[in-house]
Amino acid sequence: MKRICFIILITIAGISSIFAQEYSFPLYFEDSAGNKDTLWFGFDENATTNIDEQLGEVNIIGEPYDSSLCCFFTDAATTSGSSYIEIEYPLNPTFMTKKQYVTNYWDVFEIGIINHNWPLKIYWKENMFDGFTYGYDEWFQYSSFILTNWVPPGCWFDCGGYSEHWPNVKPYTDMQTDTSVIVYANNFVKYTTVSINDSISLLYLAFIQTTGVDDLEATDFWCFYQAENYSIQVNYHGNINQIGYCIFNMQGQLVTRSFLEANNSSTFQIPFDRFADGIYIVHLFDENTGKSIAKTKILKQ
Repeated sequence: MKRICFIILITIAGISSIFAQEYSFPLYFEDSAGNKDTLWFGFDENATTNIDEQLGEVNIIGEPYDSSLCCFFTDAATTSGSSYIEIEYPLNPTFMTKKQYVTNYWDVFEIGIINHNWPLKIYWKENMFDGFTYGYDEWFQYSSFILTNWVPPGCWFDCGGYSEHWPNVKPYTDMQTDTSVIVYANNFVKYTTVSINDSISLLYLAFIQTTGVDDLEATDFWCFYQAENYSIQVNYHGNINQIGYCIFNMQGQLVTRSFLEANNSSTFQIPFDRFADGIYIVHLFDENTGKSIAKTKILKQ
């Protein structure tokens, strides 16, 4: 099916080693009135960017739907032609389907939700990813499927704000470590379509590099992109003499690795001029011991 946002830069050999076998899993939804719905997501080497009927994908645009609870994979935000999703903005999807197969997990996939009985529980089978190989080096061991949302104006993962936009402490739910999440209407941006005269909540399923590091308090570590000198300013208060850092793109690809001489300073500059605009994960660690310090997400634009 159609991908949402990002271009994948992984070698064919790497993809073959990661996705050697077909894999699929169900994603369950249940509203507060007991209504239920199920979506299926998976990998198949024969999947295309269109509806693949041979894989059980059916385009349900224009078909009757359950107005109490209806969930579907779609490309409404992708085809909007805009990076900014406004409340009740009319979008026009080319497909809506209960089942979606892809040829590459390393992406972000859109789910539309129609629900009139909040909160909504989203859950999945425990240990369903056991035996699923999605890495070929040490950095990819921290990759996971996640559920998250889009926070206006055009910012993934709440840009590190960790506010009411997602019900967890982190701005996403890691499907590798959790088995469910309960979401509310105000957790989502909503839109309408020509084919459905109802409000649709915008959810995302993604497979990304999470780095496996817990975030520290803002008083311990924070950083931001400085457009005027194309660098990341890092503010860190601690007693580490040498701070290493890795920067990943949103597909989990390591784009640079280096270190900073701390020298009891609380402010550092990381050169960022050669990187394309987009969102990156910055992971700091003790260069001498390898112990993780923190991670944050940076929006370069």
